[in-house]
Amino acid sequence: MPHDWKEIQAGDEEVFKKVFDSYYQPLCLYANKILNDIDLAQDLVSECFINFWEKRTSIEIRTSFKNYLLLSVRNISLMHLRKSGEKLGNSQFVIQELEYVEDYVNELEEEKQIVRVHQAINKLPEQRRKILQLAVYNNLSYKEIATFLGISVNTVKTQMGRAYRFLKEELKDDQLTLFLLFGSNFE
Repeated sequence: MPHDWKEIQAGDEEVFKKVFDSYYQPLCLYANKILNDIDLAQDLVSECFINFWEKRTSIEIRTSFKNYLLLSVRNISLMHLRKSGEKLGNSQFVIQELEYVEDYVNELEEEKQIVRVHQAINKLPEQRRKILQLAVYNNLSYKEIATFLGISVNTVKTQMGRAYRFLKEELKDDQLTLFLLFGSNFE
């Protein structure tokens, strides 16, 4: 999400809304675990996003964007508990919950990436999609694919090249996912 952060810093409200929509619910669940008050958690998470937007040009993120949001919510929640005089509880609990929420947010991001890749693959013409799936998911060589489908090796090569070019364009904002899925063949 580094490109999102730069766009937000530049004042792109649409990107900010997209980030808000992606992270608001998991952050509220996390804050609620600390505060045990969902209404207060929602208020504090909203406050975090408002502060984040207002101070976006001066904020320096040294960790990941997601970790910055998680730490902001944790800090504002703990500050609220301190100010209200409530017990902070077990700090180990807070650390465990931070890790849990990080894992949850990571899973959501991975699921979104996987869905995007599958949607892009499903846009390919049927034969091209089959060839790509046999090469990537079944780890078949071009020769094995050609034999299996009863087509020439050159046709397999041509279709794979077209599939890669299409996916590279379709998923141009997510090159890391492409590399992880398809390896150096995708370059």
